[in-house]
Parts: sequence; structure tokens; C-alpha cells
Amino acid sequence: MMMPGFVDLHKPVGDLTPFNLFWLTMGYGKPYQIFSGIGEVLGAVLILFRRTKSIGLIIIFIILLNVVVINYTYVIGVLEFSILLLLVTIYLLFPYFKNLWLFFLSNQFVNQSTNLPYYKISTPWKKYTVTSLGLIVVASTFILNIHAGYSRYTKFEAINNSRNFSTIKNFVINNDTLKYHIEGDTVGWRFWSERVVQEKMMVTLCVMDIPASKSYFLKRDSAGKTLTLIPANKNDTSQIKFTWNDLDKTNWHLDGVIEGKHIIADLQKIDPDSTLKLLKVKREIFAVDKDFQMIEIKFPTAFHEQSIATIKYFFLQQENVDTILLVNSLARGKVTAN
Repeated sequence: MMMPGFVDLHKPVGDLTPFNLFWLTMGYGKPYQIFSGIGEVLGAVLILFRRTKSIGLIIIFIILLNVVVINYTYVIGVLEFSILLLLVTIYLLFPYFKNLWLFFLSNQFVNQSTNLPYYKISTPWKKYTVTSLGLIVVASTFILNIHAGYSRYTKFEAINNSRNFSTIKNFVINNDTLKYHIEGDTVGWRFWSERVVQEKMMVTLCVMDIPASKSYFLKRDSAGKTLTLIPANKNDTSQIKFTWNDLDKTNWHLDGVIEGKHIIADLQKIDPDSTLKLLKVKREIFAVDKDFQMIEIKFPTAFHEQSIATIKYFFLQQENVDTILLVNSLARGKVTAN
């Protein structure tokens, strides 16, 4: 899952489908993606060995149960498939239910072995052949999936790294200046989004009604200071030409005609990471200096204030002077390490 794009982050939340809402959230939460991915790989590896099969199935069961609930909650189209995988996991876990019950709920020692029959190969060459074939199948499947996933990742990452965004500072149509952005407007531009896709420059003219935005192939003539926009939609054969010039390092100007309307636009180049509040958030809990003299608590402001108030109230009831001093330090955002 990729990080939400600049265009996606400007869509009203109420206009998103449950699937898109979840997908954007998961795309933003890379640490959670890594955590859940490690769990899935760990469970898959553990079920390959008889001694660790039960714990591997438990891990996979927990993950799949979470996946089923997510698929149902966010109306994701693979609910039936995830339920099928969960049922297969339960079936494979069934012979271990008694031992798991005794171990976890009755606090008794249990024998790892079950009464499950398994085929034992006595001839060495057959054993090595079957083992080798099994390893080849598992390894090749793993490598092919990793390669396919990494290829998709590098492809989308290359597109994201090539993106350039400009916000619209002034927009004029036929000498009529549009001063206010209106939700659902399909005329006034909101921002200009460039990227490179398969070695071709593309641009999206984003309007207030995001789904109505249009994408074009972009040809830039630096000498003539012209931009030619060729519609990405093959059914649309009309081309758009603009003249452009840079006002300074961040501001630039466009002038052209779209569908018989004279367009003048003043744009400002922006960095989404420094513009959008969501992308400014840094995931830090403790920041320790090199001498370990100061630990700074870095929680989001609202969470920090609410948590400190709750903790302070609790410990004030205990009348513990040292603890009260600690909580007061937390309230200021810093704790001195002695």
C-alpha cells in the first residue's frame, strides 16, 4: 500500500468509499504495514516445521481474523476469500485444540505431539528429493512474490518521487477572476500536479470537484516557453497550449485557451510534506540527546494534554511528592534523567 497522494489527500472524507478510506489510512501507516507483514511472514515460516506448526497457525489465525473483520467493516471485495482462508486455518488448528486448551486455560504441561498421521520417508534419496523439491517450490514462490511486489513498489515510488505540485494563487477565466473556491466546482483549478509515468511527463489539472479533474500528457518547450497538453483520454483529441514564464523560484504564470475560454493562472510551487499537517507529523515518542541528559516527550498536543491531566489527577491522590514532580516535568514536555 502506497502513501496517499497529494490529490487523494484533498478529497473530502465524506466522498470516499469505505474501501478507499481504509486503503488511504493503511497507506499512511507504514509502521503498521511492516508490523503486520512481519507477522504474516513469521506465521508462514513457522508452519513449515512440525515443532512450530501450532504456534505458526495461531499467529496466522489471529492475523486472518483481523483481516476478515477489516474486510467486513470496510466493505472490501475479498471478504469471502479471507473467510475461506480463516476456515482452512481453523481446520489445520483443530488437532491442536485440546493441547492449546490445556496449556493456555488449564495451566497444564502438554505433549507437542498429536495423533495426526504423517508420511515418513525411509529411503534417504527419496527424503532428500522430496525435501529439495519442497524447498524449491517454497523458495521460488517466495522469491517471485517478493520480486513482483518490489517491482510494483519501485514503479510507484519512482512516480511519487517525480511529482511536482503547484497551488493556484490566482485564476482568471475570460477576464473574470475566481476569488473563491467552491466545493463541487468543475471550472476553477485547485492545483497543478506533474509526474513522470513510463518515461512520459503527465499533468493533472485538479479542480474543486476532484473526480472531475483531467489528466494530460505534457510536452514542455523550454525555448519557446510553451506547454502542450494532450488528453490522456484517447476519446478526447483536443490539445491545449499554454505560454508560461517563471516569476521567481517558486511562482510562475500560465496563459492559454481551454474550450474557447481564455485562462490566466498564477501558480506557486509547493512541497506537500511541508504544506499538509498530516505529512508534517513525525512519529517520535522519546528524543534522547547524545549524553542521555534529557528525554523529550513528543506526543501530539491534544493527546499529551489529556494524558498528563489524567495521570496527574491519579498521582495527586497518592500524595507522592517525587511522582508529582515527575508528572509536572512531563506536563512541561521534558524529563531530566539522573
